[in-house]
Amino acid sequence: MKKVSNIVSAFFIWALLWACNYMPTNSLTTGNTAIVIESSDSIAMEQQLFLFTADYPKSQFKPRYIAQELAVAAFLADSADVLICDRDLSGEEKAVFKQRNLRIKSYLIAAKTLGLVYNNALDIQSIDEEQIAQIMQGKHAVFKQVAVADANGGVSKYLRNKYPKAILKQTQNEQDLLDKVAANAQVLGVLPIDYMIDPTSDRKSNLQKVKVLSVRNARDGKVYSAAPFNAAGFRYPLVQEVYLHNADGGRGLGEGLATFVLGDRGQMVFKKLGWFAVRMQARDMEVVN
Repeated sequence: MKKVSNIVSAFFIWALLWACNYMPTNSLTTGNTAIVIESSDSIAMEQQLFLFTADYPKSQFKPRYIAQELAVAAFLADSADVLICDRDLSGEEKAVFKQRNLRIKSYLIAAKTLGLVYNNALDIQSIDEEQIAQIMQGKHAVFKQVAVADANGGVSKYLRNKYPKAILKQTQNEQDLLDKVAANAQVLGVLPIDYMIDPTSDRKSNLQKVKVLSVRNARDGKVYSAAPFNAAGFRYPLVQEVYLHNADGGRGLGEGLATFVLGDRGQMVFKKLGWFAVRMQARDMEVVN
């Protein structure tokens, strides 16, 4: 009987060691995690995830690129540990995690300017900042329609918050938006500036038919382009801040990714894509039982 007991004990010890060796471990650079990403941030984040997993081959992300409000809803519904979107979470949204006794960390990882894309047949280079509200309401003398790629996306949300009376026309996607602007001088398109310079995209066929308006700042009277360095101090007025929200407790890949994108290499990726690189401390919300 003692011999059988020893065999059983040995078996359980072996099983425990096997489980420890083969159970997937989650750390800053290993494991796997689900991540939801605002679709207009796909160009930059695809490159960030590619570099991160190349450096850390034991890491695996399961990304979903969807409209911002859908991404936020998925994050709140606990179907992902990490959210990348173009806004901070509201107090009400953060309260969802408080109710679950979960800790969430939010990082400002970059900023991006929104280009006002117009038909280059027009003899115009800039507009006054005050005119943007007129354009959004369809009251401008030249631009009668504002086109966006997704009515549920981050760009639409941003414009409706900044210009509550904005009338926005949804297109099928960014390519369709550029097609409509290239074909109609009365249409003004709004999209992140990286879509105009991304070397991996197939949008080059339309870039020779469109331009990006500069804007005269209402505060100092100077004209600023949508170049990323003009995001500093909001000299160019249409700037979206990009956040990484992490709900993995600060011990998993979400925290590792935050560290990576705020590091030199991650920030350089943003710069090369026409975003404004930033470095800020995390803003913590810790729930104590």
